[in-house]
Amino acid sequence: MMRPRGVVRHVPHVLLVVFLLALLLRVAFIWYHHHIGFQLRFDPGYYLALAEHMQHGVYSLFHPKVIPDTTRMPGYPFLIHLLGGDVLLLLLFQAALSSIKVLLVYRMTCSIGVGTGFALAAAVLMALEPMDILLSGQVLTESFFTIGLLAGCYLLLRGRGMSDHVLAGLCFSAATWFRPNGIWIAAFLCLAALLVLRRKPMHIVLTALVTLILVLPWVLRNQLVTGRPVLSDGGAVAAAYFHVPAVLQASEGTDPRAYRGSLADRSALIDWEKKVEVATFMRSLRRDIRDTWIEHPLMAARVLMSTSLKILVSPGRGHVRSFFGSGWFPGSVIIGWSLLFSAAIALALVGASFLFRTVPPSLWVLIVAAFTILLTAGISTPDARFKNPAMPLLLVVLVWVAQELRKRSRVGRPDPEAA
Repeated sequence: MMRPRGVVRHVPHVLLVVFLLALLLRVAFIWYHHHIGFQLRFDPGYYLALAEHMQHGVYSLFHPKVIPDTTRMPGYPFLIHLLGGDVLLLLLFQAALSSIKVLLVYRMTCSIGVGTGFALAAAVLMALEPMDILLSGQVLTESFFTIGLLAGCYLLLRGRGMSDHVLAGLCFSAATWFRPNGIWIAAFLCLAALLVLRRKPMHIVLTALVTLILVLPWVLRNQLVTGRPVLSDGGAVAAAYFHVPAVLQASEGTDPRAYRGSLADRSALIDWEKKVEVATFMRSLRRDIRDTWIEHPLMAARVLMSTSLKILVSPGRGHVRSFFGSGWFPGSVIIGWSLLFSAAIALALVGASFLFRTVPPSLWVLIVAAFTILLTAGISTPDARFKNPAMPLLLVVLVWVAQELRKRSRVGRPDPEAA
């Protein structure tokens, strides 16, 4: 019997090295972030304020300024609250969690029939992905949200009986407690698993029920407090303040500032202490979104796809320069490295479209999941952070295409072992 050669015999050791490499890079960035002073403006400041307010039994922030911020999912603020508001401890926790992605990416890549060598390459790419390193070292939800989606997706793909489907539901619900679009991504994944992977309907229903039941308490809480049974208003606010004006500008030539000004005027008339008035304002945002899609469906879809594509190829210049400045080293080097990832992912998706006849069903599910993540992000701004949850899945696509092209390049070549 032929023994496995090379690195294949030492997979556990190699994976451990890759995991430690990922952890080292993420901890190194956290050390640097701590050295220059933690940057806690905008979203990080919001999450920290929410965590502080939880000490007083308050689960929302928010009085609007330029854009009315809304009740956010409580998972991340509650975690910060449990950690006593210790930013360094939170970021180290995120670094460890983010590093676990390399193990999940390896397992997921193997599960779709990719060889060990290419699966290890996917794990290495995950360890070196620059935006993941930067985002795991900031007070942002990406690390927790992504690991929940990734673990749930892996369990759904593996599908070893009822237990995997229950655990997948647990992971999807955990992701949703950090970001509300987790529920939509979980729904599309369940549908894809049912139609593409031919999973047992009862198992998929079980995954969906576990997910829904575990996020239902937050919906009921919002019904009691706000009078509206919603997970979050964040999606409606993002779409109204970014997507709708972009569609109106493209279709009618409307100045986005004029539309946003009208929203500011509406917002100024609201007494944000009265839930009936807040509900009226939020319903008006949803009505604007609905009317825009009804009146300009093709342009709305075009703008959504365009923003999602920009998110896909964005190298994260703003994130990099906010920490490293605009000099060529290390800022420009990191941006260049990120651009290489973006280019490789884009080429891999093009390659998968040409190889669609040989794409395995499980890979189609990952592609659907990645595009669902990007499309739900497309209602907002083209920020590279929004592609972070899709990156592990896209790296799996990348290495599958690389392996498939390598196989095809070897067709007709003599086997050196047969000589």
